[in-house]
Amino acid sequence: MSVTELAELIDSLAGMGHNPGSSWLLGFLAVLEQQEVGGQEARSVLLERVELAEEVQRSTAGQLQAAQARGEAAAMKVAALRSQYDVLKADYERVAMRHEADKQSMSQKVRVEVLGRLLPLMDNFERAAASLPSHTEGERAVHTSHQQVYAALQQLLREAGIEEVPGVSSLFNPQVHDAIMREYDGEVEDGTVLAVLQKGYAAGEQLLRPALVKVSMRA
Repeated sequence: MSVTELAELIDSLAGMGHNPGSSWLLGFLAVLEQQEVGGQEARSVLLERVELAEEVQRSTAGQLQAAQARGEAAAMKVAALRSQYDVLKADYERVAMRHEADKQSMSQKVRVEVLGRLLPLMDNFERAAASLPSHTEGERAVHTSHQQVYAALQQLLREAGIEEVPGVSSLFNPQVHDAIMREYDGEVEDGTVLAVLQKGYAAGEQLLRPALVKVSMRA
């Protein structure tokens, strides 16, 4: 086999997609030497091709390592960006929740403040109810209408979270009661609320006004 034929054989293999590696070429060289085919020049060509194949392998391995390194770096960057996204998302959700809570709290505060101005009107309705006659049919109709309006006002306050503070029979609580009268009473526990002269109201833990009460005391 001539040098030209040997080179053409190797090139034809490469052209067919079978790029001979260094191991294959070295094996082929060993066969030639064993069969004493091709001579020194052919073996030199094969050795050159072996060196070329090894260089291609080293280059390919380097490219693969570089590509793998770039892939790992890209994966790490994506993971870091994902982590940053998760942190920002959590921060946004916390801010949004706090904003919503603040908005609801402010809305409730304004509503309580506005409806709290109805308390004197509630007092007037209660005083009027005690003095309205209900003997005739017309008087009873007026009394019924009065009670309906009063019930509607009470419902409005309840929907806003405004409730009456404890009244008669409860123990005096300086946090919600203002004792303007004291009366001796040996039948109940000392400090018991005997009468409510003006109702007190609270919205949750916020006291809108204390109840004016008469409290028992023992001699």
